Amino acid sequence: MSPAQPPRVGLTTYREQASWGVWAEPADLLPTSYADAVAAAGGAPLLLPPASTTAAESAVDGLHGLVLSGGADVDPVQYGAPPDERTGPVRPDRDAWELALVAAALRRDLPVLGVCRGMQVLAVALGGTLVQHLPEVVGDESHRPSVGVH
Repeated sequence: MSPAQPPRVGLTTYREQASWGVWAEPADLLPTSYADAVAAAGGAPLLLPPASTTAAESAVDGLHGLVLSGGADVDPVQYGAPPDERTGPVRPDRDAWELALVAAALRRDLPVLGVCRGMQVLAVALGGTLVQHLPEVVGDESHRPSVGVH
């Protein structure tokens, strides 16, 4: 790859109800800090909104890396556990899509970075399970900041 062609890094997105200008409708979103970080490291960020799992192979074609963004809890059904009463709302569309992307990326030996939820997706994709309520293990709520606070 020449210096004129930065590495292409796929970034998974959220699919949420959003409002901007006169519009209020479902949108594929990602905080700009993700794309800014990839660009600052010399990469070309490419957004990967939730899609059919059959599209995962083509979605990673031509990528040089994959970043799994943060977001909702992974559905405990994905790792064979019943949901804890404190597990947040799940996103089956993202779970299926991101698990398929990880499998496709690993088959190609692509670097994969998981951020928060993304680390959970990686753990599950590799056969692991998750602790659904960390305060019981660590003894405080510091991992779960206020809604809307990073």
